[in-house]
Amino acid sequence: HYLKKNIICFYKEFIHPEDYPGYMEHLGKIGTNGEANYTLRLKGKDETWETFIFTDRVYNPNNNSEKKKLLSLGKRIEDKEDQANESFKIKYETLVTEYNYLFESLDEAFAITEIIFDENGKANDCLFLKTNPAFEKHVNLGSFAGKTIREIFPTPKENWLDTFGKVAVSGEPIRFQDSSENINNSWFDLYAFKIGDEKSRRIAVLFRNITSRKQEEQRLRNQLDLHHKTLKESKELLQNVFDTTNLAIAVLKTLYDDEGKPKDFVFLRTNKVLQEMYLQEEIIGRTYLETTKYGVEMGMYDAFKKVMSTGEPLDEELFFDRDGYNHWFRLTARAQNDLLIATIEDISQRKAEAKELEETMRFKQELVRATPEVIMIINLNSFTIRYMNKDLSPQAGLTKEKVVGKGLQEVFPYIHPRDREKMMQFHRNLLKASAENIIEEEIRLKLKGSSWEWFNLRGKVFKRKDASWVDEYVLLVRNIHDQKNTQKALLKAEKLSIQGE
Repeated sequence: HYLKKNIICFYKEFIHPEDYPGYMEHLGKIGTNGEANYTLRLKGKDETWETFIFTDRVYNPNNNSEKKKLLSLGKRIEDKEDQANESFKIKYETLVTEYNYLFESLDEAFAITEIIFDENGKANDCLFLKTNPAFEKHVNLGSFAGKTIREIFPTPKENWLDTFGKVAVSGEPIRFQDSSENINNSWFDLYAFKIGDEKSRRIAVLFRNITSRKQEEQRLRNQLDLHHKTLKESKELLQNVFDTTNLAIAVLKTLYDDEGKPKDFVFLRTNKVLQEMYLQEEIIGRTYLETTKYGVEMGMYDAFKKVMSTGEPLDEELFFDRDGYNHWFRLTARAQNDLLIATIEDISQRKAEAKELEETMRFKQELVRATPEVIMIINLNSFTIRYMNKDLSPQAGLTKEKVVGKGLQEVFPYIHPRDREKMMQFHRNLLKASAENIIEEEIRLKLKGSSWEWFNLRGKVFKRKDASWVDEYVLLVRNIHDQKNTQKALLKAEKLSIQGE
């Protein structure tokens, strides 16, 4: 504690006797507001005296008012013999110039530091002697030169200090990567190596900010985790979609004759709607020909064989008039290797209301993409839209990319004000629904400008934590605006007809 003069010895045996009293007086006058310089002579190994200039200041990294310390940096002053050696001086200055050019030109951050050890020999702090311009760019906290790490950060990374201390003592260089909470949680790739002789405690640290790379690595890891999670849930999701949609869906395996031509199909998977068409008869594992008499008469069997033979998808509307059963059906099918994916939709009511009403039914490799509805999974733990199979309305910004991850409160403004209470009741009904219930509702959504379009919602519980808590439910959303307009036009025409009479 340099302010208590009565206990100062400060290596008296190494300081020139003529310089010692003045230097002690100099130390006693050092204040807390700046640095002070003093020139004195120190004894070398060969008992000769060498001149140094010391820059001294108060060192109080922990803001301890009782125990203040001294931070002193000494620099040797060239003697006359060194100054007289012109050749040496030129070579030295050339070397310094080249060194400074390299130092200033590095893209990586570079710092020369002096490791400060405590009385137990533990690396406790480090003083930044010099930093290059790139240092500030990578750290983005201004210049560190002339300051210690504890003066900059009251709680520095202790493992960094330990590592730097080992390098300073052992001389073994080290490369490592780590993040720092003190520097905006940034990630760094650091290479530390010793400079000077064996007794030197100086090290150089070459590093660069790799935060962007680490963030990209984390993004890729998250993406991979999400992909694995999606695959894991796909089977359960598929069955929920099967059971929620109003389409009859079947997955059939193609059977071939000796010439390699399709001869029949075996039911591998069906949903509840299709089972109801077969009056709950178990058809899984059975062939199409032995279970579907009317399908053969309507031409479905030949159409399915053509799909598997040509690879061309099927999308047709068929009228069935047998035994007083008069219905229009929309039949779609596509080949997926040896599998046939088929859907049947009863469009009788739609035909009656609007013959020109069209729907797009495109099947992809995954059945979840086959449905014409937009499928959403609502997570009630985070109140976000966790999954969406395709865009709802690109012109309104309701795309898969923008909607997935959004909070429900962000989507709520798209719902017509008069339908918001219906939507809340729809939500409450889903929370009370059993695993078998399907809840249906019609609402208006704002898609562009000030126009509103009608949508049909069909919902079903997807995941439950327990009997009283729903984690997620799945929604099937379909645009029925044209259908609504057709109904409205028919009513208007009927009214005009009555008025005309």
